[in-house]
Amino acid sequence: MHPLALFDCLISSLESQHTQATSAHLSARLAYGLTETTSRAETPVRINITSFASASSISISVGIDIPRVVLEFRISRLQQAPERVAAPLSTGSRSSKQHQNNPPKALGRSGPCARPHNASNSDDDLSRHLTSRRRQSKRLPHICGEDDTKTPALGRASLYLANELLAAVARFLDADGDIDSLVRCNRRLYHLLVADLYRHNAQHHEGSALRWAARHGRRETLERAIDTGVRLADFVLLPLAAEGGYLEMARLLLEQGGADVAVSDEGDWLPLGAAARQGHREVVELLMDAGADLETGYLGWTPLNVAANSGHVDVVRYLLDKGADMEHRSESGWTPLKSAACNGHTATVTLLLQRGADVRAAADRGWTALHSAANSGHGDIVQLLIDHGADPALPTMDGWTPLTLAADKGKTDAVRALLCKGADISLACGNGWTPLTLASDSGHVDIVKLLLEHGANVMSPCNHGWTPLSLAAGADRATVVKLLLEHGANIAATNDAGWSALLTAADRGHRDVVEALLAHGADVQAHTHSGWTALHAVAENGDLELAKLLLQAGANPMTGNRSGWTPFHIAAHNNRADLVQFFMGHPGTNFVQKDNNGRTAAFHAAMRNSVDVLDVMLSRDMNKSEVVDVEDDYGTAAIVAATRNGHAAVVRRLITVSNYDMASTDIFGRDLLYWAERSGNVDLLAIVKEHAAQKGYDSELPSETAGNPVRWVDDSCWCEVCTRCTVLGTTSWECPDCDEGCFLICAECYEFGKRCRDTTHDLVPHLCNRIE
Repeated sequence: MHPLALFDCLISSLESQHTQATSAHLSARLAYGLTETTSRAETPVRINITSFASASSISISVGIDIPRVVLEFRISRLQQAPERVAAPLSTGSRSSKQHQNNPPKALGRSGPCARPHNASNSDDDLSRHLTSRRRQSKRLPHICGEDDTKTPALGRASLYLANELLAAVARFLDADGDIDSLVRCNRRLYHLLVADLYRHNAQHHEGSALRWAARHGRRETLERAIDTGVRLADFVLLPLAAEGGYLEMARLLLEQGGADVAVSDEGDWLPLGAAARQGHREVVELLMDAGADLETGYLGWTPLNVAANSGHVDVVRYLLDKGADMEHRSESGWTPLKSAACNGHTATVTLLLQRGADVRAAADRGWTALHSAANSGHGDIVQLLIDHGADPALPTMDGWTPLTLAADKGKTDAVRALLCKGADISLACGNGWTPLTLASDSGHVDIVKLLLEHGANVMSPCNHGWTPLSLAAGADRATVVKLLLEHGANIAATNDAGWSALLTAADRGHRDVVEALLAHGADVQAHTHSGWTALHAVAENGDLELAKLLLQAGANPMTGNRSGWTPFHIAAHNNRADLVQFFMGHPGTNFVQKDNNGRTAAFHAAMRNSVDVLDVMLSRDMNKSEVVDVEDDYGTAAIVAATRNGHAAVVRRLITVSNYDMASTDIFGRDLLYWAERSGNVDLLAIVKEHAAQKGYDSELPSETAGNPVRWVDDSCWCEVCTRCTVLGTTSWECPDCDEGCFLICAECYEFGKRCRDTTHDLVPHLCNRIE
């Protein structure tokens, strides 16, 4: 509950009652108000009021206990009663003597809804008495309004006491909202406490009300603050008024508020800069007349800079007439011309050029006004700048020309303007990207068409040999691909690594582009320097629909790359069960075809824990043991590879079809039970032990790491010898020549003397540091 609501109830009661009102009635009014206001209270509020009124004295005692406000007041005033007032508080048939012997009970102790009895004679006497006393009293202007004489005299004494009580209470309130609520009660309270409200806000809330008034143009609020004695100069208000364009308020702050034109706001904006930024010319003139500095601003942005940046041409003209430096640079090197050009303010650019602004002035990284205009797409300003001497071939420090910037951002108007003004269409930016390669990669069809119409080389490559067609294909720009093909782009062209447009599109899964390229005769069997075809890329990514499209165009799932991996191997290795099933339906699919390490697709599935792939493969009617028991070049069978890596589900599946000899040992002299125990996988060990018992085999090879599983690295790193994932934190060895530099040998195999397929190759250390 707002504490001031209680006081409002008290005031309402006192104003509406005669001084001889019975305590019962007054108590009832206060109780009603208290009940009404405390019903919304969040915390308990206690109020105790005791009063005594007679012809000679009025005494009010108020005790209020409110959260954060505890007040105790006792006010007593004696009044000289006329001799003829015999029974000022007489009620009913009681005699004055009886009443004098039995004074009324204290406020709040009488009946709950007692009404005062008629005492007209006493009322007249008391009214004349109080009227006389009030006229003799000195008026307190901070308590009573000027219309005080129009208020009925009856009860005025109690109102004086209430005013004093409220004035005292206001001094104890610590929130503007409390005082404001009290001020809003009625007109008398407004005159009483409005000055306290302004002073309190200024002293305790950093003049928030004043800042609000300055920001919203409420001049009368500032005038009232001045009248109440608040020093406006103690607060930064002028930048707020200037930014809002409040001319008269700014004048008031300068003339009566003591505002300083050199003091900035919280954002470090000076008044002149704030007004110029918003285009308030009259305020700018006022501040200039008050002595504001033309060449000072936030981060070096002078009033002219910000006015040009916002396109306020009238302010720009006025500041230039006042001598502002139009070549002044901000801390980042921006001139007024560059600011206006960047934001497309043609009239401002025209004015600055007429006044002789330097079109070659460059900001940080070498950006001129022309670069900014082209980058933002303002074709009319591009033409203006070039007509006034700007160089369209001038690059930034990063090698960007205005044309490459416009082409990259898709700014057709700027590109057209630059081409009309003779910009070199073949100039590339620092990384070798021409306007056409940039536009093709970004998919700006209109600009690609415009550049081709102006003679751009459709086959101009950027760094690493990427052509506009390959870039568009890789970025899924089907419309641009078709446009380039129509203008003679070579569909078979590749980059430095042998990637064609078809391979790039297939690798990134862009089906529409692949269809467009195949329709124009792209070679589906074209491969990179490492032997990867489009189908290899699709098999790795698992895009079944795209694989169907490529097979329909003649792709072969059994074509191997330089490592001997076919799309069939890759799908099995990456657990692409749907693709494996699809490839199995191809007439040329060979289940036992090996890669360069002697591994079949089933071996890859077992090594990489691809249970779904094994289920699909073993569901076919064939000699399953011939498929799963094929050993690689290091004498490892699929079931051994799965056991070394702890793949219990794979081993359980293979045991049902494998004829692997449990007593056989590998190149390390270790059997299957050894690897199962060493894996630390309890389920796997139980499966292998049960199978060994069924075969009548009991291993005599203890495992020194039993029950202590190894922390494997991310599954993209595995040893090509033992097939295990390489161990975290240990140094493996890598052959840069075999398998495109992906041939790894774990530390343990290296210590056993194992090497890559060519012992003459030099190995380099490789540290796996990614945890799965």
